[in-house]
Amino acid sequence: MPDEWLDEEIALAVIESPGPWPAGSPSPDGAFVPLDVDTYDRFAIVLCFGNNEFAEHKVVGFGVFEDTGAGGWRRVSGGAGGRDGMDLLDRHRLHGEDRQRLHLRQHDSWESQARAQSVVFLCGPDVATVEIRRQRGARVAGVSEGPGWLAVLWTPDTPPEVVAFATDGAQTFHWTPPGRAA
Repeated sequence: MPDEWLDEEIALAVIESPGPWPAGSPSPDGAFVPLDVDTYDRFAIVLCFGNNEFAEHKVVGFGVFEDTGAGGWRRVSGGAGGRDGMDLLDRHRLHGEDRQRLHLRQHDSWESQARAQSVVFLCGPDVATVEIRRQRGARVAGVSEGPGWLAVLWTPDTPPEVVAFATDGAQTFHWTPPGRAA
């Protein structure tokens, strides 16, 4: 992800904004469009859409930040989709059973996975709600509207359980990090 997308000042504004997250109708905010924010423990992931200096079109990218404890955030990781990577319109290209599932698009860990990990999912258009269940509480994300991108962040000692539901309440998808029993 280009550094100008998410410097610490911009990240602070997006992380501390009221949302809702994920954004149902993302609106431009400078050089990028924020799509989702997830915070957990002392970390935050910002998922956004914008120009990529290595691709000829706009892409979905992310930045992971650590709370400095002094009212700011320090970037610790990030990336962006390439030519065949993460495109804002990918959700509309899904067919059949893929419309009811979450699709893993990015898995990121840093500093030998000792501090935090994150994933980025593309939610099929028939997914209404996603529950991110973590030891320190759950996040419920309404994903029926908007582009359908979702970021999930966790620390190694608190891996999440991610469960997707259709509009009728039926469970359509279940995911846990590799190595964790369901």
